Formats: sequence, structure tokens, C-alpha cells
Amino acid sequence: METEPRPYHFPRRNRLISGLSLGVVVVEAAQRSGALITADCALEQGREVFAVPGPMMSVTSQGTHGLLKQGARLVTSVEDILEELRLVVPSAQEGAPARDPSMEPVLREPERRVVACLSRREPRGIEAIASESGLALSELSMLLLQLELKQLVQQLPGKRFVRGTKT
Repeated sequence: METEPRPYHFPRRNRLISGLSLGVVVVEAAQRSGALITADCALEQGREVFAVPGPMMSVTSQGTHGLLKQGARLVTSVEDILEELRLVVPSAQEGAPARDPSMEPVLREPERRVVACLSRREPRGIEAIASESGLALSELSMLLLQLELKQLVQQLPGKRFVRGTKT
């Protein structure tokens, strides 16, 4: 814990990180970056390597584009990763058993208020949810994260929210 960061520590740390992971997702990387060292370690360890494409002319996209040329898996959504790692839970339409109501998460009153403020189609900003639910932004942020982990709420870009897959 009290070891000072030194440049030669990072490759060791990156090797540990990739070794503990099912795969590595590189979102941004210059042509020479620690993220690419981690991706190389992952390949050596038999882990999956995923890359998110970026703007063509961006310096921080050169590394991810290089990984894609070398065969990294293209990522456009989290589902791409889940499918590749076979972590996708089949939906009811795909023949999965119907949901057992006794397995539904039990929600506290503030959580119920937050879910009631959301729809599946119309994203709402955090301020609008706070106003309608009567919750402070700090409490609401915590509740939204908890509900997102339970897959009852989905966060969209711009801190906008809709009901999740389990509501």
C-alpha cells in the first residue's frame, strides 16, 4: 500500500488485472499506451480482448483501431461483451422460464417512488426524477445506482433514466 508508483510497476499491475479478468475492454488508447500493454497481457493469458472504436482522426483511437485490425472484438454495447463471454441471460421470448413472482426484488418505499417516476420509453433526467419523487439528489443518486444494479433502472447518456429490464 505504501509503495510509490513507478513506471515499471504498471506492466506488472496490468498483467495482474488481465489475469483476474474474463476479458479486457479498451475504450481509448494511443498507439503506445498502458491499455495496449494490458490487452497484450490478456491475449497471452487467453483472455478476450474487446475494443470500442473512436473517431478516425483521434490520437486516442489509434490503439483501439489497431486492436480491431488485429482481431479484437468490436464493442458497440455491453450486450456485445456479455454475448461473447456467454453471460447473457435468455429472455422470456427465447424460451427462458417465466419469472417467478417470489423472486422479484422487494423494494423499499423510496425505491418504489423512483421506479414509479420512470417509463420504459421516455428517458427522464435526474432533476425531474428528484422533483417528482421528492428525494434529495444525493439520496436519489444512491437509489438509482442500487436500482440499476438490480436491473430495475437503466441509465442512458446524459444522466437520463428509464425503467430497466426487470420492471
